[in-house]
Amino acid sequence: MCTALIPVAMHYLVDDEASGQAAPASATTASATTPSASADPVAAPPEPESSHAVPGTGRVSAPVRPATSAITPSAVVEAPLGTVADGATTVAVAPPPADPGGEAVRYRGSLTFGSYHLDLAQPRDIEGMNVWPTHRDVLHGDPDYQLVQWLDDALPGRADCAGYLFDHARKDADSLIVGSRVCGRTPGGRIFRIEILGFGENNRITGHVTVWE
Repeated sequence: MCTALIPVAMHYLVDDEASGQAAPASATTASATTPSASADPVAAPPEPESSHAVPGTGRVSAPVRPATSAITPSAVVEAPLGTVADGATTVAVAPPPADPGGEAVRYRGSLTFGSYHLDLAQPRDIEGMNVWPTHRDVLHGDPDYQLVQWLDDALPGRADCAGYLFDHARKDADSLIVGSRVCGRTPGGRIFRIEILGFGENNRITGHVTVWE
């Protein structure tokens, strides 16, 4: 009787071991469907083209700076028709009119100093006889010149400058700014006035110059 039960017991033991080793179907399915962590990332959308893109090339050009004039302005002077100024651009106009105060004018025009001999009908550089800038805001007169900065708000005429020079004449007019007025006397005794218009590189000073006879 005991020997008859042994095959039956062995059958149940084999079935139990087989059922314990089989993997659940749900676990196998989940493993097969889980996405891999190493999948490629989604590509970012392309950036919009620059407003400086070159059509049809895919390249981007640098912004172009507006062109500026490479011409250095020279002194611009007013002179009688047909004259030529050394080192300056001459504007062909009629001879300068008389001063509103009735004084005769020898020269009137804009000059960029530079060095100019102001006794000449057409001012130009004459070594040792010039008005010229020693610093950015200083005009200096060579020997026999007199200069002084006019310190009144009113625009001085010939008589005003002559009287002011009598009491305050110097060799330099300094601390000049745009709008300053300078009175002076040339080696030939002519009274002049310089109205400061601006400053440039290399200590250049631009002014509107009136020289009376």
